Amino acid sequence: GDRRLMAERYLDDGDMVLYAGDAGEVMAELEPASFDAVVTSPPYADLRSYGGSKPEDYGEWIAPFLAAALPLVKPSGSMMLNVGRVLRDGCEVPIAEAARDAAITAGWLWLDSMVWNKPNAFYSASAPYLHNVHEHVWWLARSTDAYRGYDAETRTPHSPTTIERYSQGFRTNRSKDGTRYHKKGKSIARPNPDGACPKSVVTFSIAGHRGIKHPAPMAIKLARHLVALACPAGGSVLDPFVGSGTTCLAARELGRSSVGIDLNTDYLDEACSRTRILALGGV
Repeated sequence: GDRRLMAERYLDDGDMVLYAGDAGEVMAELEPASFDAVVTSPPYADLRSYGGSKPEDYGEWIAPFLAAALPLVKPSGSMMLNVGRVLRDGCEVPIAEAARDAAITAGWLWLDSMVWNKPNAFYSASAPYLHNVHEHVWWLARSTDAYRGYDAETRTPHSPTTIERYSQGFRTNRSKDGTRYHKKGKSIARPNPDGACPKSVVTFSIAGHRGIKHPAPMAIKLARHLVALACPAGGSVLDPFVGSGTTCLAARELGRSSVGIDLNTDYLDEACSRTRILALGGV
C-alpha cells in the first residue's frame, strides 16, 4: 500500500525493500495481508544480540514477533520458520520446539516439519555427543488451504527404483475380509513428470561464509527451497530477521518481491552489497 512508515527504509531496490529497526515495531506498520509468506531464521537466543534473551526464555522472547507476523500474511499464506539448535552445559535447550509452540499459541497452524541436513557442517565441541548436522524448519500457516509450491523447483527426480516399481504395474487390492494384497496388473498411479513430492528431509550444504560478516547466513539453496514452497510466482516474502539478506536474494532469484528487517545495519550493509553482487551474476 501507500502507507507512510516511520521505520527507516534502508534500501528500496524495486522488488526488494530493507528496513533498519526492531522487527516488531516495523511489522506493526506494514500493511495487513500483504505477504504470501514469511521465511525467516530468527536469532538463536543470546547468541546474537536482539534483546539478549536466554535460551530457556526463547519461546517467551520470540512470541511477540510471531504474533505480529500472523496478520501480515494472506489467508493462503504461511511461514517457514528455521530454528537451529543450542546446547548448553552438555544439554540441548529446546528453542526450536519453544518457537513452534509460541507460534501455535499466537494462532499459526502447524502444517508440517522439515529437517535440514547439513552435510558439510563443522564438528563443534559444544555438541559433545553427536556431530550436529541438522536444523528444524516448521511449516506454519493461517489455514490448511495454504499455498503449496509443489513444482519443478521443489521436487526431486524420481529414483530408478521408484520408476521401476511403477513400471512393474503392481497395484494394491483389498479382499472382502479387509486384508490387503498386491496383484500384478495395470497400475493406477504414475510418477509425476516434474519429480517426487518435496520431502520432509532436505539436504543443502552450508553456504561459504567467506567475505560475509553475518555469523550464520542461511544457505541460499535452503532459502530458495523454502521460498518456492511457501510463495507463488510473483508473490511477496517477508523476513523479519533478514540478517545479510539471503531470503531476499532467494526471492529475487525466483521472481518474488521481498521485505527484510534487521536491527543491525552492518548486516543490512552486507545485504546491500550482496544485492549488487547478485546483479552482476552471483551471490
